[in-house]
Amino acid sequence: MPVILPLRMHLYIRLLFGIVFLLIPQSMIGTSPSRLPAHPFISTNVEYGAVMGTNDFMKGNYPNGFRHNRSQAIALQMGWKYNPSSWQYQLYPKAYRGFGVRYSFMGDPEYLGNPISLYYMQGSNIWTFSDRLALRYEANLGMAFGWKEYDPLKGNYNIATGGLPVSVLINLYLKLGYRINPFWEAELTAGLSHFSNGAYRLPNMGINQVPFGIGMRYYLNPSKEKTLTAKDPLPLFKRSLDWELSFYMTKRQKIVPDKEIEERLRFNDINYLVFNLSLSPMLHHTRMVKFGPSVDIFYDESSNVKLWFTPDKSRMEYQLAPFLERWNIGLSARGEIVLPGLSFYGQLGYSLFDKENSAGRFYQIVGAKCYLNKELYINGGVRACNFSIAQCAFIGLGYTFHHYLK
Repeated sequence: MPVILPLRMHLYIRLLFGIVFLLIPQSMIGTSPSRLPAHPFISTNVEYGAVMGTNDFMKGNYPNGFRHNRSQAIALQMGWKYNPSSWQYQLYPKAYRGFGVRYSFMGDPEYLGNPISLYYMQGSNIWTFSDRLALRYEANLGMAFGWKEYDPLKGNYNIATGGLPVSVLINLYLKLGYRINPFWEAELTAGLSHFSNGAYRLPNMGINQVPFGIGMRYYLNPSKEKTLTAKDPLPLFKRSLDWELSFYMTKRQKIVPDKEIEERLRFNDINYLVFNLSLSPMLHHTRMVKFGPSVDIFYDESSNVKLWFTPDKSRMEYQLAPFLERWNIGLSARGEIVLPGLSFYGQLGYSLFDKENSAGRFYQIVGAKCYLNKELYINGGVRACNFSIAQCAFIGLGYTFHHYLK
């Protein structure tokens, strides 16, 4: 049965616990000297970008009338590459990872907030034009703190991120770097940013940004950027068919569909149980690429739920659908970029048995995974419908059964 949970401390503990363990790079586990980080750098970046008008609050269609169409941010990062004697460096000599802090200026500190984000970053070169000029990608995954909460009785109509003062942050960047000298490098950046709590608490329409920026990177001890004589042996790669079994359990909330009811009453505080079991036969074709189909068994307690208010609007009543109508079986195509530390994956799927058509049958999953050993991994991500409606955010466990091919 769904339960009303006014206290949020359990959410903060759960998110922090999951993010910390999800974001521990494998290369930092253990005490071998070849696993210790090297080539440290500090970087800063100033961003200016557009905010997509994906909901009425961002468009300015509320009493305060503020249109949120621009944003600015400043970020400070500390990163490092792999140790030159490690096998990771030999295979990914330009890969780096680290941590960062980002302060966003949203232009509406009273009703939206100016969040501070803490995140893990990972990147590498995509194309090296010369010794000085290179194009690289960078992914950030973390948490943003400081959103103003939705409270229309006090004049705050933040339906974008107002469900909680904390949200998940996902950034994807392309960066063009120019090495000015051994110590300094200039960067031009363009990317996509997304803030959401994955419908863990409503309202949560999300915020999408398209940032552009300029930055500088300072390398500490660049004279030591050289390959050592002693090297770890390269791990042998064999093509394999990896059967991946993964599971997660989480909660979500759901808006009352009756639009004739006052909006503040439609964002109710009822939590519904959600869990998912997936079996994915993935062809590990190269060191960096996995792909294959996935069967996703999805249980959503809110599926086909009936929600209504009493005539005097004093309380909300609900009725869960029959047990079998809460299940959903989907088929999806899955692709994964395999990297040391975090690997990233995405899925595009279609629900075969879904009696609730309000959100649509097409679903998408974006996530990251970190292996604790050769088989066991932690993964986390967001599941959405129609590229816009978040169904849930999740943190789960998975296990890989390797079947090596001749």
